[in-house]
Amino acid sequence: MTIARTLQSPRGYNGTVTKQSGILIADDDAQMHDIVRLLFEHDPIDVLSAVNGASALRLWQEKMPDVVLLDVRMPDMDGFEICRRIRMVAPELPIIFITAYADRDYIRCGYQLGAYNYIVKPIEDLVGLRYYLLNVLEHIQRRHSRLREVYRIVRDNQLRVRSRDLHEAIVMMEHDLGIIRKGRA
Repeated sequence: MTIARTLQSPRGYNGTVTKQSGILIADDDAQMHDIVRLLFEHDPIDVLSAVNGASALRLWQEKMPDVVLLDVRMPDMDGFEICRRIRMVAPELPIIFITAYADRDYIRCGYQLGAYNYIVKPIEDLVGLRYYLLNVLEHIQRRHSRLREVYRIVRDNQLRVRSRDLHEAIVMMEHDLGIIRKGRA
């Protein structure tokens, strides 16, 4: 398999993709859809398939998958345009081009649009592709977990601050109410 960047991750796959994940593959080659489905048939991963750009964008908007795999050449809209449109809304989403176009200009264009990786077909190491994608999903889950933890900490701190502010407001109202009662007596 020819690749623009290595499929090996620095940490390797730890086998911790535990939550339901989604991969969208947009390719006009039905065989690629079958390959990706078979790679993940025993994993908690939904593989969504689109054969053209319009259906890829529709599926992405409806299902919000964790990773998008794009072919460069497809009917009605190329993968670069799909990438541009997704990037406007989701700049951090891993978008990986899997295509037969190995020309440097194509590869450069993919990365300039924010591609996470650019893999050139034919893919000879399907096991390597599987573990690479599992590692990408694992990385996303770790990042989401950290973001949820940060959100929880911020939320809890805001509740404490609000609670303290509310307590101070109640004390002030009780104080004011006491003054009002004394004024009436």
